[in-house]
Order: sequence, then structure tokens, then C-alpha cells
Amino acid sequence: MQRILIVDDEEYIVQGLVGLIQRAEDLELEVYKATSAEQALDWLGRTKIDIVLSDISMPGMDGIALQKRIMALWPNCRVIFLTGFSDFSYVKEALRHQAVDYILKAEGDEVILGSVRRAADLLNREFERAGLLERAEEQLEKAVPALQKELLTEVLLGELREPDDLKAQFGELRIPLSPEQPVLLIVGKADEWPSGGVSNRALLLQAVRQIAAELLGSSARLVSFPYERGKLVWFVQPLPGEDDGIPQEPREEQRLVRFAEGTLESVQENVRQHFGLRMSFALAKRAVPWSEAAGKFGRLQQLLGSGAYLGQEALLTEDVSPLEPDADRRRAGVVRAVRRAGQLEESLENGQKAEFIANLEALASEAEAQTPTTRMIAYHRLAALFMAHMAKIGAYPAIEAKLDLSKLGGYETHGSWEAAIAYFRELAELNFEFGLSDARRHQHRLVQRVHQFIADNLAGDLSLTRIGEWLSMNPYYLSRLFKQLTGDNLTDTIVAIRLDRAKQLLLDTNLKVIEIAARVGFESNAYFHRFFKKSTGLTPQEFRESAKSDK
Repeated sequence: MQRILIVDDEEYIVQGLVGLIQRAEDLELEVYKATSAEQALDWLGRTKIDIVLSDISMPGMDGIALQKRIMALWPNCRVIFLTGFSDFSYVKEALRHQAVDYILKAEGDEVILGSVRRAADLLNREFERAGLLERAEEQLEKAVPALQKELLTEVLLGELREPDDLKAQFGELRIPLSPEQPVLLIVGKADEWPSGGVSNRALLLQAVRQIAAELLGSSARLVSFPYERGKLVWFVQPLPGEDDGIPQEPREEQRLVRFAEGTLESVQENVRQHFGLRMSFALAKRAVPWSEAAGKFGRLQQLLGSGAYLGQEALLTEDVSPLEPDADRRRAGVVRAVRRAGQLEESLENGQKAEFIANLEALASEAEAQTPTTRMIAYHRLAALFMAHMAKIGAYPAIEAKLDLSKLGGYETHGSWEAAIAYFRELAELNFEFGLSDARRHQHRLVQRVHQFIADNLAGDLSLTRIGEWLSMNPYYLSRLFKQLTGDNLTDTIVAIRLDRAKQLLLDTNLKVIEIAARVGFESNAYFHRFFKKSTGLTPQEFRESAKSDK
């Protein structure tokens, strides 16, 4: 769902425009409002905004100045100016800074809605450009040179060189990053591939990198490359010499993190919509010196792996852990003994049981034809993989109660390769069983917390951004996860809870309708009447009188 921010210093105009957008059933927009440029900047610093509908003439900062700040924060945001002025100088200034439209307030509701629809359509079509995959294929041939990848991989593995050496090599390899400035790390992995072979997967990952480069590159410099099967890593820094006049809050570092997080939403949506590829991402909550990059990279890999049973297309930051309050304890003592476990690690992390069993059988068959030493190496790779995974998800005690895990320590305890593989099959079944039950508990808790927050804040801010902030979750990811877990849209759930509460207050209290409207979060009494009648077929007063007559 796209987000629109309405900005005007006249409260009644803002409320009217909010009602206008909400009544347009063909527009699936989450609506935010601000009565000053300062309030607008606060929202823009908290969440990604797709469309801004703003007055030009406002006290303090006017719309033109606000637009410059919007472009610095969210370069792909579409701005529509609404004003009572017809002076052509405003039009020229607005168009110079890439306004989508310029509307006189006297032109009426349909003109305003038409402009909003055009902006929304423009955003939807942004990546529907002919030949995108063909361009991705061309870029695949011109991918980051092997020497660039080798150097940055050494950084991720903790094999950091002297700063002067690193600076010299960055220059030699044309890496557009500074080793003297902190770097923001992002890791991503493919959750579900569309049909196609290995070459098609490589092409799709290149398309992901290309889309991310186009979106992030408008306000940042970056380098990315695949580092394991189906996984990508990004190194991101602000553009050099950037000065957009934004005060200390939000700080530059926070702005970069927020911009990257919001942009990853668009990356996920576009690769799913256009290529059928589902991607998850983990994002560092702050940029770090290059000497800390290896530790940060390991933390993000663990975080992305821990989200395997929370659904596909996760979008996680380091401080997101509402579903696993004891996640840090679970990860304590985790030794990443297996750095590259290939297809088996990927399918185990993603909860893909059938794929894991198929890969296990393939490994068993291949090792059977090899030497005893090869089978022993394969055994210990599997043992390390399971031990790391069980520690990561906190499954060790539960599985140990059902299976003798001491056998993991020695290949010779099984007597034969066939017996060892049978043991790993049983161990895999228990891991997947635990993962699913643990996920259901976390998912149930999440849904309960969302419902409770809504019920406790009916008269307050129930935007997806506010709920996401309360849960320390990306609002875009929260909305999709809630839909996946319950089958209901989060916005529809909020509406249903508001309606139920309004009915209860109408039946059990003598409050005036206007008071009830305010208590359930409707600032406009007129809009509450329209909403209630559309939902029930009755006005609030008719509903109250009908209930009394039935008693």
C-alpha cells in the first residue's frame, strides 16, 4: 500500500482532503496529515512517503522549500501542489523541482483525485519498463569485478588490511566507497524462486542488484555482490558532500538507515511483482567503521536466518525482535562452525522441508559413492549445520528430549553411513516440527499484541507507521505479515475494531454521536456517519434507536 501525506496550514482543508482520499475506493492509500512543514518533515523522517499533496503558501517554510527537503529524503516521492495562487512563477518553480502536478483549490475534488491517481499510477509503472531483464543480463556480464568482490569479502571475513592499503586498493579497483567513513551493511536472501534454472537465478539476482542500485543510488553510493547461494550483501554510504539543510533530527546516519529501509520495501515489491522472486533483507541499524564490518555482517546473517519461520519477504533491522524477546539469549554461544553450507543450509533456514530432504538424499547418494573420508567430512558438515541451527532457534533442549544428540559428536557412533543418514532425517523432522510450533507461538503473540494496541489506542494514531514503531517493525513488512498470519488486511482490522467499539458505545452509553466518533478515532463527525452507514446500512442514531426498540 502506498502512503500519501497531506500538508496544509488550514486544519479544515486537511480534514476535507483526508476524507476525500479515504472515500475514493479505487485508491489504496494510507493517509497521513500535517498542518505545517515541520510536522510533514517529522513524518518524512519516520517513514517512507510515496505521494505528498501540499499547499504552496504556508507560514514559515513554504511548499517549494518543503519539496526540496522531500527530494533529499525520498527522491522518488511524487509531489502535488494545491494552492489558491495562479501566479505562473509558482508553476515554473514547482515544475523545476519535479512536481507531478499543480492544482488550483477552486478546480474541485475530481481534479484533485485525478492528480493523485496519476501520481499513484506513475509510481506503479516506475519499473514496468520494457527490456529490464535484458538490461539485467547485459549488466550480469559487467558485474562487479572479481577483485572487488574478493577484497570486500576479505573485509567481511575479518581479514581487514591497513587503512592506507585499503584506501589505495579502493582507488585501484574503482570501489566508490571511502574506507575512512563508516559503512552501512545490508544482507538479502532469496526466499522463493520462480521457475527456471541456475542461470535464471543468477540473472534475477542481478536484476535485484540493478533495482536496488537505481533506487538507493539516488541518495547513496553503494557496492553489492552475491556472497553465497541466493544471498546478496550491500555496502552503503551517503553521497559525498551532501548538505540538504536538514537539522540534527533526524541525523544524517538515521536518515541513511531510514532511506535504505524504506527503499528496500520498493525493491521487495518490484522484484515480486515483475519477476516472481521473493526476497528478505536484514539492515544494520547504524553505519559502522570498516574494522567492525565483519562482526556486523555476522550479526545480520544470524538475524536473517532467525526470521525463517516468520514468513517470506522479511524486512528486519537489528533492534527488531518483538517475536523473539529472548533472541539474544538464544544466540549466545552460537558458533558459526559452517560458513558455507550451500543448498542444505538455505532450505533449513527457510523452513523448506521437502527441498531439504531432497538435498539430503542427494548428498547421501553422492557420498555413498565416495571414500570413507569423504563421507566423514560430509557427516561433520551436517552435524555442524544442525548444531548451529538448533542453537540459533533455541531448539536444542526440546529436541534433546526426543533424540540422543550426543551422537552428533561422532560418525562412528552410527555404525554405517545409512544409519547416519537415517539419524539426520529424524533430526531434520524434529527441527522443522519445532520451527513450525515455535513460529505459531510467536505469530499468535504478534497478532494479540497488534489487536491490543489497536483497542488501547482507538482515539489515537493507528497508522501503520505508528504500530510499526511500537513493535519495532517495518510497517510495510508488518502489514504483509499480519495479512499472511490472519488472512485479513491490517487496515481492515482497524476499521472493524473501530466499528465494533462504536456499536458498543452506542448501545451501552448515552454519549453523543460526535463524542463516540472522537473516541473511536474519527476526527470528522460527518465522515463517521458515512462510514457507519456504509458498514451497517444505518446511521449511528438509527442503529441506537433500532436497538432500543428491539428490547
